[in-house]
Amino acid sequence: TVMVYIAADNDLERYAAFDLNEMERVGSTTAVNVVAQVDGLEGDGRRLFVTRDSAAFEVTSPVVEMLDEINTGEPSALVDFAAWAIRNYPAERYALVLWDHGGGWQGLAYDATAQHDSLSMAELGGALALITRGLGRPLDLIGFDACLMGQLEVFGAIAPYGRYAVASEELIPGNGWDYQGVLRFLNADPSGDVPAVGQAAVDSFMRFYSRRAALYSLSVIDLARVGDVTRALSRFAGAVSANPAAVAEIIGD
Repeated sequence: TVMVYIAADNDLERYAAFDLNEMERVGSTTAVNVVAQVDGLEGDGRRLFVTRDSAAFEVTSPVVEMLDEINTGEPSALVDFAAWAIRNYPAERYALVLWDHGGGWQGLAYDATAQHDSLSMAELGGALALITRGLGRPLDLIGFDACLMGQLEVFGAIAPYGRYAVASEELIPGNGWDYQGVLRFLNADPSGDVPAVGQAAVDSFMRFYSRRAALYSLSVIDLARVGDVTRALSRFAGAVSANPAAVAEIIGD
């Protein structure tokens, strides 16, 4: 089950339809559920079960639940969506994709209607803790279709709650991930290992933007290694701070 949390109550709203149409080019199958919660600038929120269609400029997937106005920067909104998806679309593996503007460690999922409220790293970690407590295990993949989320601080916040992450150190162009590419890969081999799915998201993204953008990046991260990296960075920082004069010039070079 792929859960996409679309926080489009801001200037990215027009791109939400683009990405939903990409998802609809593949859609759900008997082996893969694709569900999305969408909050835009106008109207209430809605939850969709993404189905395949051939309409390039129209979102035709059925709305399975209408919601009141959502504040996507409120942790409970994310928890409610994930809990609903897990309850109604049970699966052996789960991916959660967070779609919106991103500011790295400063947060994501900005909601213009709610005075630009957003999810801080502490709030995101708290929401994921509740989601995985209900699930009884970590999520298999946590993806960020949002700018600048490929930071160690972000991975540290989510590491206890996921096995792998997909995120970019760079700005992500407005069209976002290549959902058609990653969903085609997933539907071709729904029982494949999780790192391969993450790599498919990266590979399809890189192919998509190779002729469309100058700067773009995406990476798949083994969250079990985040602690090792954090400890190594702490040792490095300790060595520098112990004798900065001796190493400052080398670091500058």
